[in-house]
Formats: sequence, C-alpha cells, structure tokens
Amino acid sequence: MSAIPHKSFVKDAHELSKRLVVSDSASRPAILLSASVPTRRQATPDMTKQELANVERSNVRYLPSARPLQIRSAVMEITKAALMRNVQLIFGAHPAISPMVLDAARNTEAPPDSILIFQSEFFEKIIPGSTLELADWSAGRLFLTPQQPAELDHSARHNSLTLMRSIMVSPPNLRGAIFVGGMEGVEEEAKLFKREHRNLPCYAVASTGSAAADLFFGESKLAPGGQDQFAGRGVEPDLLTSGTSYSLLAREILADMGISPV
Repeated sequence: MSAIPHKSFVKDAHELSKRLVVSDSASRPAILLSASVPTRRQATPDMTKQELANVERSNVRYLPSARPLQIRSAVMEITKAALMRNVQLIFGAHPAISPMVLDAARNTEAPPDSILIFQSEFFEKIIPGSTLELADWSAGRLFLTPQQPAELDHSARHNSLTLMRSIMVSPPNLRGAIFVGGMEGVEEEAKLFKREHRNLPCYAVASTGSAAADLFFGESKLAPGGQDQFAGRGVEPDLLTSGTSYSLLAREILADMGISPV
C-alpha cells in the first residue's frame, strides 16, 4: 500500500471535506455509485449470532434476482458517462466493481481525483489489485477509513463498513446517487445517503435486480420508499425497470441531475 501515491487516510466526514477543498475537487459535481455483484455470503469467525442468522437470509433474498451482466454494463456506462462530463465518481471498493470501473476509465483522460474509492482499514491487507490500480492511476484516489471495534450485536467488519459508508456519502458536492445490483450494503448506503442528503435525487436501476430492485419497488427494509424516492426527478421509470440501454440511461440520469456534457 505504501507504494500508492494517491492514497489518503480520513477519520471522519469533516476531515474528508477538508481534503477535498484542499485538492480543489469539491467544486466539481460528484455522484455516488453504490453497486455490487451479489455473491453467496459465507459465515466468518468474527460474525455475531445475529449476523450469522442474517447470512442465509441475505443469500435467499438477493441471489435469485441478481443480473451480473446488466450490473456490469450499467456500472461501465455510468462510469464512462460521468467521466466524460468531468464528474467525480465516488464508490466503495467492492472487489467485483473495481475492475469494471477500471476498464471503463482506462481510455478516459480524466483529471486528478475523478474517481474517489473508499475502503475500510479493516480490509487493508486484502484490497484487490484492480482497486490498487485505480488508486495508482493519476485520476484515482483511495481513501482509507478507520477500523472499528466489535460490539455485542455487530462485528468489527460490520462497524468498520458502516463508518466507511457514512464518510463516503458525506461530500458536500454530491449531486445524487445511483444504485446498481447489490445486497444489504447497497441498501445501507441508500439509507445513509438519504439521511445525509434529503433533497438530492436517487436512482435505483431495478433492471439489474437484487437490492436495486428492492429499493425501486419499495421492498427494502433499510431504505423503504419505492419509485417515488428512487426514480430521480424526471427519469422515465421504464428506463430504470426494463431498459437495457445503459448508455442512454446514464445520460438521462446525469441530465436529470442537471449535469451537462462538457
């Protein structure tokens, strides 16, 4: 990790805001891309009894509707469209998402700090190579957040991820959030984003299945609401529920946020 030039450690939202102001990137519009490809979760030794009980429920709930090809296409088209509009893309370093973002960004002449990747110190020793490549790229920056201790109901892993996500959704220059595929982590990010930015638009790409579909159709327990809260301000619902032209959807979402082509 020490060889990566574009790496920062931030302990809270206030420190992140100061870092963004210093780098002059806070003046650019930013979007949160909350996405993951659902995979079967396995129990780990650090899990509490409650977390162990939730593992199989998560597998049953998210895996059947997961659409990996659509998730990949949506992530790549959103990344390309955002970078072409000088937008700052913010996301958590999910191992299946970083390669997609990297592939989409390779030929983009994006300025510094165009992609802000967040990861908890809890995972510092197992950060995927594709995430490190993004952080080593001149336009990428990796932000590490503090590892947290375990509690009675939650493991250190859970608490560390929650802190990371709360910092990740805090930048003041955010213009909206897009949710693609995912499991409970995507739903938690939706909940935290809505709590932090009540007046900003959210878009759940329901055609990618899993958590995004639950958010759109109001079936999420963490961030209930349905179409009225996850279709932005004026995006055609069919584009989010059944459309597979994700380049068109990405353009429509960015236009709905008021972000024009450069």
